[in-house]
Amino acid sequence: MKSFLLLFLLLISSVQGQSKILSDTPEVAVFPNPAVHFIDIQFEVDEEQSLNYKIYDLQGELRYSLSLTGVKGTNRQRIYLDQLNEGMYLLQVKGTAWIYTQKIFKLKGTERIDKADLLHTEISLQIRNLAQKSIEGSAKLAIYIKDSNPDSIRFDLLKLTVSAVKIDTVNLSFSQNDSQLTVLLPSGINQGDTLHFTIAYSGQPIADARWGGFFFNGNYAYNMGVGMASNPHSFGRCWFPCFDDFRERSTYSFHITTDSSWKAVCNGLKSPDSTHADGSTTWNWEIVQPIPAYLASVAVGKYEFVESIYTGLNGSIPILIAAEAKDTANVRKSFINLQAAMQCFESKFGPYPFDRIGFVAVPFNSGAMEHATNIAYPVYAIDGTLQFETLFAHELSHMWWGNQVTCRTEADMWLNEGWASYCESVFLECLYGESAYYQEIHQVQQDVNLNAPKRDKGWQPVSGIDSDITYGMHVYQKGALMVHNLRTLMGDEAFFTACKSYLNRYRFSDVSSEDLRHEFELHTTQNLLPFFQHWIYEKGQIDVDVVLVERVKSIIDSTYYNLYRIRENNRYKSGMTSDIPLTITLHLAKDSVRIINAWCYDGEGGFGFTDDLNYPLLYLTVNETEGFAFGKNTEKRKIGSTGSLSLSNVLLNLNVTQVNDTALLYIEHHWVPAPSLENLNQSGIRLSCDRYWTVRGILPETFTSMAFFNYDANPGIYLDEDFMRNLQTEDSLVLLFRPYGEKAWQVHTDHTFQPGVKTDKTGRFWVNKLRAGDYAFGIRDHTITGLNQDIESSQPALEVYPNPTGDRLWIKVKSGEIRQIEIISMDGRTLRIESSDGESTVNIATQNLLPGIYQIRVESDHGIYGARIVKL
Repeated sequence: MKSFLLLFLLLISSVQGQSKILSDTPEVAVFPNPAVHFIDIQFEVDEEQSLNYKIYDLQGELRYSLSLTGVKGTNRQRIYLDQLNEGMYLLQVKGTAWIYTQKIFKLKGTERIDKADLLHTEISLQIRNLAQKSIEGSAKLAIYIKDSNPDSIRFDLLKLTVSAVKIDTVNLSFSQNDSQLTVLLPSGINQGDTLHFTIAYSGQPIADARWGGFFFNGNYAYNMGVGMASNPHSFGRCWFPCFDDFRERSTYSFHITTDSSWKAVCNGLKSPDSTHADGSTTWNWEIVQPIPAYLASVAVGKYEFVESIYTGLNGSIPILIAAEAKDTANVRKSFINLQAAMQCFESKFGPYPFDRIGFVAVPFNSGAMEHATNIAYPVYAIDGTLQFETLFAHELSHMWWGNQVTCRTEADMWLNEGWASYCESVFLECLYGESAYYQEIHQVQQDVNLNAPKRDKGWQPVSGIDSDITYGMHVYQKGALMVHNLRTLMGDEAFFTACKSYLNRYRFSDVSSEDLRHEFELHTTQNLLPFFQHWIYEKGQIDVDVVLVERVKSIIDSTYYNLYRIRENNRYKSGMTSDIPLTITLHLAKDSVRIINAWCYDGEGGFGFTDDLNYPLLYLTVNETEGFAFGKNTEKRKIGSTGSLSLSNVLLNLNVTQVNDTALLYIEHHWVPAPSLENLNQSGIRLSCDRYWTVRGILPETFTSMAFFNYDANPGIYLDEDFMRNLQTEDSLVLLFRPYGEKAWQVHTDHTFQPGVKTDKTGRFWVNKLRAGDYAFGIRDHTITGLNQDIESSQPALEVYPNPTGDRLWIKVKSGEIRQIEIISMDGRTLRIESSDGESTVNIATQNLLPGIYQIRVESDHGIYGARIVKL
């Protein structure tokens, strides 16, 4: 494949007289990440050279800098992070001719993780008379001491009252607030000791303000181990004293006493129960695999057990599903494919890691919870149908992704939830075939692009997510798409081999995204660092633009090729990705198709085909049915009658007024800046930095349809907000069009412009006749200058220095105060917007800009100014 690309690029070069020189960036390993005290950086270079290590905070302020001379071969450097606060930072490693950047996460050092290790937790509770909504009992915790001469130890316990704390039989002093229990330790405790605490407590456990916690509901009492509105999200502390952290694991045993006719179901395997003289029963369970506190579980109800056996890779495993008697028939119907799901996941990810497969029905109306071996599963999903089977598949897959291997921090929650969400598609693929898999992937892609920014307060990265949106669409659904893209990049054999190796290497431990990357790179020839940098660690979208270059005659065999250029087009990204595999579908006459595989390397690529097609080419598509999930939505419609159509996936409305022969529309809505191979700035027009449309398909001459392109720049809608942010009046808006297969944009004229009140930033362009091609919004802007134009005479009022610039840029207006600074690429794309508090001089970080020429647009209270800068 690469040899064909080289031939193609040679042909393109011979036609256009262009060349490109690439500078290799070494693969830089950064570990651990997240880190508490330090990070280690390692890479190899071919020659001795100057090296510079820098760490910036997310506001662009330099927080650490080190310069030294690197050696030929392997370079290792340890950077201590004690001077940094907890949070996300940007690491930059710079050599003589290369720059590498990566996000790093600094964790707050915790006394318990560093100084103590929780080995086993034994929970003994009375959960009786559910109307009182209270629990009473004790927790015994075995703790290994890693520090010398500790004076106290802290447990997490939320609004439950402690009456006594002991080590063995010795009473200890303690203090307590709403969320923590601090126990004073006696003297003489040494490093290496194992202490056995008994904590007696009682009270009414609480629910989280948003999702999770402990619930009493009719005949049920149960916990859901995550508190989405709580900090941290791990929520074991709502019902027992613990180290409530994703990293701290313990084995568990449970002794839950209930009234007669109630049963208690917990993690692990069931031991014989005990009936007491007052009619109560104590139910005993034990899980021998270590799990974090949020995966510990209890559910009390009038349960019956639906039991069976699964014979897997490691022998027989019991299945126990607990539900009320009235629901057991539906259990057998709704879980009919449970065994098939187990076979699927074992074949893809390796042996099931626990001793039991278990679900327990609870009256929770907001989803399920992946408690290890005892999944809390909503009663509404046990309805005797298969409509919720991807829900049980999602939770079951957590036994591998999340329970066996757990994210180290909530910022990396995609390692739990993104992978489990992706396993829904794997489950459908195993049961119903490849077409069902891609149907699910495409549906998720449509949903993410339309709704993720609205639900998650804008476009977000997959890894490094903020705490308040840990459980949002970027983690779950977009995380699933990124796993799909990783599989597509690596290929099935390498991908699933890497999955098994990763899960085995980090079995019953915590991980980061970097751990996953390093392990997966051991099983592929692909360099995964660019993929993780651009698809996982950075927010925004990636798509590709394909245009016909021309027909050229091969210098090898004189064959004529139809040559197409591919360009990556992205939004909010720091650069171009390294490798993107593409599937080009040529749609020919008589419903014939031809598939071409292509690649996009470092932002560019191409493909070609000869004229020996069986039928004429009607149109082509990129990744229509398979391949990478891009930042685009699609809609394919056959139209055989007149009338109005709402194409909600692509945010387009049609009014078909004439159709004699059936038309076929394939429309794409791209969530990236409108691409330009020509410089529109010379016409004073700035292309949309938010989105554009592509219309393809079969549009007969007798087909006539109006099309309504709506714009909306209101905050929180996430459609045209960045593009129209500084727009004073909508009179300067234009609709741009380029015919299908061509490069040059032109101002569209055959339409009716229908703004709102010209200042509300909503309205539409009513196109009289829809044609095949690309459509985008533009703004006439006199402050934008072209590559060959001089800066306007008014610009001495603005000073920009140093210019050329490196990592920082100073911007000064001679009078007035700066309100906003916009950085624009020379093809008219808005790359960044910086706000100012009203200073006349502003300093901004430019280290993430690629080398090249940029336009700076400065808005002050005295006017709008422009300047051109060169980034070295």
